[in-house]
Order: sequence, then C-alpha cells, then structure tokens
Amino acid sequence: MQPQNQSAIRNPQSANKVAAIQMQVISGEPKKNIVRAEALLNEAAAGGAQVALLPELWTTGYSLDRLDDLAGEYGASTLQFLQDTASRLHMAIVGGSFAVKHPDGVYSTCHIIGPDGALLGSYSKEHLFPLLKEPQYLRPGTPGAVTNTPFGRWSTLICFDIRFPESARQYAYHGARVLWVPSEWPHPRLEHWRTLLRARAIENQFFVVAANRCGHGDNSHWCGHSTIIDPWGTILAEAEEEETILFADLDMAQVDAVRARIPCFEVQEEVEAIP
Repeated sequence: MQPQNQSAIRNPQSANKVAAIQMQVISGEPKKNIVRAEALLNEAAAGGAQVALLPELWTTGYSLDRLDDLAGEYGASTLQFLQDTASRLHMAIVGGSFAVKHPDGVYSTCHIIGPDGALLGSYSKEHLFPLLKEPQYLRPGTPGAVTNTPFGRWSTLICFDIRFPESARQYAYHGARVLWVPSEWPHPRLEHWRTLLRARAIENQFFVVAANRCGHGDNSHWCGHSTIIDPWGTILAEAEEEETILFADLDMAQVDAVRARIPCFEVQEEVEAIP
C-alpha cells in the first residue's frame, strides 16, 4: 500500500523548524505547570520554532487518583490556553496530552492546533500502560487519523503507543510525514525509548519528534532524552535529562527522497498483491 500524497495540503512548507519541549511536571498542579509551559512555549517561539510539542500529561503528571476532578476543572481551559497561545505566538502547537473528561470517562488527549489557534485534530491515547495503572483511571482511545495542517500531514502517538508498530504504519500508509510523540517515559527503560523511536522513523520513513518528561515525581525518575529523528533514522537532536527545548529543521523533501532510495512501500504493495 503506497503512502498517500499531500494533495489535500494547498502549499505545505518545504522545511519547518520544530521544537520539542522537555519539562519537569509538578504532579497534580495544573496552574503551576501551565505557567511553566507558557514560558517554554514563548522561548520556543523566540527561537524561531514554527511548531512546538509538549510532553504527555504535562498539566497533572500521574496524579491519577485526582484525574477525574482535574480533567473536569482544567480540561477545557487547558485547550483554550493552547489555542490562545498558538494564536498569540503564530506558532502551531502539538499539545502533548492532558486529561479530558467525557461522559464515559477520562481520556489522555493530544490536540493539534494551528498557528491561527484553530483546532486541527485530536488523538486520545489508545494503548494504556498497565505498569502505571493507566487502565484503572483512563479510557482507551481509538486508532488515530492523519491530520492536515499548513505544514503537511501529521500524526500522533502517545508514549506506550510506540510499542505497537502497526499504529505508526497505518499513519504512514495514509500520508503522514511527521509522527509526534508526547511521553512520560521513565527509567530504567531509556534504551527502549531510544530504540523504538528510531525504529518507527526508519521503518515508516518519516520524521519522528518526541517530547518526554524529565526529573523526579510520581514515584518515578523520568528519563528525558527528547529526540528529533529524520526519515533515514538519523538523530537530528537529542536532549539529556534536564529541562530543555530541542530545535531542528525538518526538510519535508527528505521523506520522498528516502522513500525513493529504499522503496519499502512499493515492495509491501507487491507482496499484498500476491494471491
């Protein structure tokens, strides 16, 4: 199955400067985390970023026993904050994930917001991580869709989702050029994180931009190492374990170049055609 082209995008820019925001999160303190995130988003915009990515559950951390109340109180206002900030900074924001309350329960949801503040797409974490008791407090989302943006076609997976390669592959089949991965990924599984991110980039021949939590909290040591990887699997930027902002330029033409050099999708199409 060949990846879809970008015909739905009127004039996608050939190169985008992106920022992955690696931040410490104060568990159960949305107001404090929003203040910190705003400062980091301002810094990303000042550094020339056209798009910025936040980590997973960046407003609350793993304060899961309070998540229902926090989602009800802060879910809608957090989305409005991100939309207002994107519009003010003229910068698209991939809003990490935060708790959103629905009639059937609470979801960990990532919103893609355009540089004019428009909500372009949303994805709720599909694969919930049992070791951190997520299934007890969160509802699983459904498989995501590729989102049309002014910069091309984007997709999102959240943390544990990257262990399921079929999810990323479906995005590639539907024309994704960038995979955004907000996470709260802890030690001692750092090398899993680094390996899985590169694998998703190499096998799907698209960019992977991943923002992780750092520091200590919620009885875990979060490993940081936010990363930006190109379609060849080359690491363009990688953080250590301190709070920081990664920057990299994504040359969208590289996706087509890599797919032409090693035509994995053409081979897959031939295999599927065999009776």
